[in-house]
Amino acid sequence: MTLARPASSGGVDAILPAARGGSTERRSRKGLLQALILAAQLAALSVGLALASVAAAAAPPVGEPQTFALANVDVVTGSKATLPYRIEDAAAPTTTATAVITTLQGAVVATTQLPDPVATGKDLPYIFSCDLAPGTYRYHFDVVDSLGRPQVAAHAARLRVLPIFPQGAAISRASRWLQRRHGLVGFAVIDDRGELRGYHLDRRFASASVVKAMLLLDYLRSHARISAGMRATLSRMIVVSDSAAASAIFRVVGQRGLYACAHLVGMRRFAVGSDWALAQITAADQARLFFSMDTFVPLQYRSWVRFLFSHITPAHCWGIPEIARPAGWQVFFKGGFMPVGSGIVVHEASRLERRGVVFSLVVLTAGPESLAYGAAILRGATARVLGTSTPSRIMLPRVNDAP
Repeated sequence: MTLARPASSGGVDAILPAARGGSTERRSRKGLLQALILAAQLAALSVGLALASVAAAAAPPVGEPQTFALANVDVVTGSKATLPYRIEDAAAPTTTATAVITTLQGAVVATTQLPDPVATGKDLPYIFSCDLAPGTYRYHFDVVDSLGRPQVAAHAARLRVLPIFPQGAAISRASRWLQRRHGLVGFAVIDDRGELRGYHLDRRFASASVVKAMLLLDYLRSHARISAGMRATLSRMIVVSDSAAASAIFRVVGQRGLYACAHLVGMRRFAVGSDWALAQITAADQARLFFSMDTFVPLQYRSWVRFLFSHITPAHCWGIPEIARPAGWQVFFKGGFMPVGSGIVVHEASRLERRGVVFSLVVLTAGPESLAYGAAILRGATARVLGTSTPSRIMLPRVNDAP
């Protein structure tokens, strides 16, 4: 009787029975080992096929259309909205597309089929007039490609519809308040939908330093490059309201340049003689300029100009910015005041931006009252437009700040 060997601590030998004849035993062990290896390979293959099946189910089939909403968008109700999107489809050059707007819960509120075939593989804009109620929505695109295949995935983005600002009631409230002030007042607002409203919109006033914004604009539009020295002169003219710098620029720009600027902006009642500070401006015309300032400034200077108008020296920030900045608005503005006849003019023209809302606000004043009184008119009108209160402590302009 042959005794079986003790089982080893592991390996194939631990499961092989004893057998006579070394060669037979080796053949049996070898066959069993090969069988085990084959079984392991089959098991691994089975797992791999299963994982591949899951991945294939999760990923869109290669070549079938997918749509991507490319950005979150803010738009004022009643305005034109631009929704950027892209369609990926390796097999088809065009698709039929439908823009879809839903609530955050997925309920469809608007659909529009685009009239023409849409190209795949390109960033595209969908432009429409947004008449949706203020609120937050989502947008995406449904497509069927030119091979008749519908999309396999649609990636959405946010569409936030903002109320018109400032509201008509706030502008009317400011207008009624201004009518009870002493002296002459011109008041204009272009809301973020582009509508002009106000009080004595076309009344002319001596410009004081407000016209320096037009001097800057015309100089930049007629000079593709400017020297470091000229850049410093232009900066002084705006940031610290340097009147010597303005006179130097006026000698270059002249009456013709200012009239060209007025024509470009669409001003209707601008006039200028030999003294730039006595140029005749209206609230409506200055509102048009500041509302569309970015459009009129050459692209290479745009960031710099925005910096200048938002970094006016603190000594001159005594009207609109003093009310608007604490309320979270970024203010781009130019002010001015000076004696005229037996009285004084006190003005500010501005562009205000906050969370996708952009509008312009202009207040021009003239009368026998004090400089402080004119500044108080600017603050009071601004507070009523924005729906805020005037601060208890205010900065009064100093006489030597005048142009």
